[in-house]
Amino acid sequence: QGGCCLAIVLVAAWDDLRSGRISNQLIVAGLLAGFLCQVVQYKAAGIVLFLGGSLLPLLLLGWCFIFGCLGQGILSCFCVVGGFLGAMDLLKCMLVAVVFGAVWSFWILWKRHLWPERFGYFMQYTATYAKERRWKSYLDGVGKAGRICFSLPILASVLCYMGGWI
Repeated sequence: QGGCCLAIVLVAAWDDLRSGRISNQLIVAGLLAGFLCQVVQYKAAGIVLFLGGSLLPLLLLGWCFIFGCLGQGILSCFCVVGGFLGAMDLLKCMLVAVVFGAVWSFWILWKRHLWPERFGYFMQYTATYAKERRWKSYLDGVGKAGRICFSLPILASVLCYMGGWI
């Protein structure tokens, strides 16, 4: 079960690095595989475990997708991981992925000297909202330098889970 989840997240990370997207076919295959693994291992209770784990990211991170802070592929990737691991273990992976993502983002900002640019964009974004009282996607107008491939922190968190570190 864990090996299949790891394989799917590894392919998702490769997809994301290569093209900036995670294919819908991979997500559907991952959800189906997670469902089958849970049902084979836990019978009818596996359906509940799968649904709880795969729907939790929508509840917790759906707002990030709505406001354009998180892409559909990353949200779906978390759903796949949750389908395999269940809600409690998914929460651990999500927390670790956010920590890895934050550390990586800070490193990129420092290494590329992007602090002034990113801080300026954030200030402009909040000023625009304060003036217009209308939400827009946070990533509108953000170039490639302002984005990170968040599938890598997800992969790192699954590796930590598989290694027994979380």
